[in-house]
Amino acid sequence: MDVSTAKVIYFSEDVEEEQDLNFNNIVLQAPEVYGGNPVGVQLIVLELDRTSGPATALLETLARLGEASNAVPNFGADNTLLQLGATLLSNSHDDTIFEYRFVLDPGTANVDGEATPFEEGRYVLGRNERRRTEFRWEDLRLDHNTGKLYEWIGGQPQAFIGETYMTLSVVKHPPGTTASYYAMRDFSTFQQELETALDARDAPLSEVTGRVEGIIRRTQSGALGASLARDWEAVVTRARLAVSIPESSPDPTKCSILPTTIESREVTQFQAFQRAMQFVSDFAEARGQKIQIEGETSDLFEVRRQSDTMTLLGSYFAPFSSSTVPIIPRETLLTSEEFMTKFEDKSDEFAANVLSEAEREFTASSGSPVTCDQLIERGLAAPVT
Repeated sequence: MDVSTAKVIYFSEDVEEEQDLNFNNIVLQAPEVYGGNPVGVQLIVLELDRTSGPATALLETLARLGEASNAVPNFGADNTLLQLGATLLSNSHDDTIFEYRFVLDPGTANVDGEATPFEEGRYVLGRNERRRTEFRWEDLRLDHNTGKLYEWIGGQPQAFIGETYMTLSVVKHPPGTTASYYAMRDFSTFQQELETALDARDAPLSEVTGRVEGIIRRTQSGALGASLARDWEAVVTRARLAVSIPESSPDPTKCSILPTTIESREVTQFQAFQRAMQFVSDFAEARGQKIQIEGETSDLFEVRRQSDTMTLLGSYFAPFSSSTVPIIPRETLLTSEEFMTKFEDKSDEFAANVLSEAEREFTASSGSPVTCDQLIERGLAAPVT
């Protein structure tokens, strides 16, 4: 139904269910002088759902914040919230509450007597929510002074609020009435005026949107840092597990390493190696992400968050100090830029370095050498007989 050329005769932004609309005696004029033929009438009641430009931007930004609060973009994040926001925030959700078309006939063209006569008087149009049932006009009475419908309840007349209705009064005006008295805006013009008014009213929301975009950046940046921290902890855990599995017997005359033990060490080393390589890839991807804040493009992964990640790496690469194991200075990983320069295209080298450092850490912290009895007890070796 195209209502762009329909004339707007009434609008209110404060309407509640079961209330009378706050208008009456609004005069309408036909688009041309009446010449005695049947008259077609179309009446439409719309529930308008309009959102201003600043409000739409703010709500879309809030939807992105909702997504960022529990997910990391491009790291398996579900964008359901953003899709839902885009659906809810489309420019028009107008609901047609009432739409009725009818013809008033002056009585010269219909021989069956079924046409609605075109004459002075009141015409009541009712909307029946239960479409398959008859509208019970016989139970209602019209107050010709106010144009309201009443029903009898408990022997007393009560205002009828069970359905939406409107009363149309046909009046013959005297000759010479000026056309400007009947001037109405068409609906497309009204839409433009309404949206302009909404934008002007909600203009301060643009400042709020900028602040919310900053919150989004901090939230998503923190989520990226937390995700990388979890990834790194998984790398460290797997590497430490791998080097703790013996690859040779401490005394071949007393015990031999089981084949399943050797296989377990190799598999765990491979898993640690793969996770370390993936960490480099994920870190590079996080550094490359951008975000729009007040029209400006910025790095999503904040520099301080990148520095925190570098500190995390450094704390692992130099956790022990002894006379036999040299300390790897944290200065070797000063910035994320230097880290990427060194390892972005050499993630396999980084992964090998992780396993090497894990081995050195294990050697420095293990204390007394493991014995065959301990390995046999743990099910990692078999006694030699």
